[in-house]
Amino acid sequence: MAKQLSETEAKQILGVAGDNTHNGQIRSDEFLPELRGKRAIKKYREMRENDSTIGAVMYAVEQILRDVDLSVKPVDDSEAAKREADFVESVLEDMEHTLDDHISESLSFLSYGFSWFEVVYKRRDGKTLRTLRNALSMMMVVLVSVRLLLVPLGLYLALR
Repeated sequence: MAKQLSETEAKQILGVAGDNTHNGQIRSDEFLPELRGKRAIKKYREMRENDSTIGAVMYAVEQILRDVDLSVKPVDDSEAAKREADFVESVLEDMEHTLDDHISESLSFLSYGFSWFEVVYKRRDGKTLRTLRNALSMMMVVLVSVRLLLVPLGLYLALR
């Protein structure tokens, strides 16, 4: 049978806080001094870039996580849920950077244990620089494609 505790016994502190701070600084429990603070970041980068095994494993993990197809689905068949899903999808497509770029940058937490980002809101007024840039690049692709088609045609006509 379990022992009944009095109210003072039940509220007694039995352990200590898990944070390891001293004078407002978080202290590392790491035994190796090379893996503490800013030196740790340098060491992790060095290990990732110079060790082929670590680099290959990190690259494989990043590629697997980047290749996941993301889709937005409405919660149910109601019109409100469909509108909300369309809104979320349009927001994901209208970001300053692509979602794939964000995922790529956020995967730096695999090397360093954290990844720092800032939430930046934007007013959605219509065309953005990115959508204009995408339209311009699509026009350039069309022009290059047309040129690639016309050059052989011109050579063919010139040789005839």
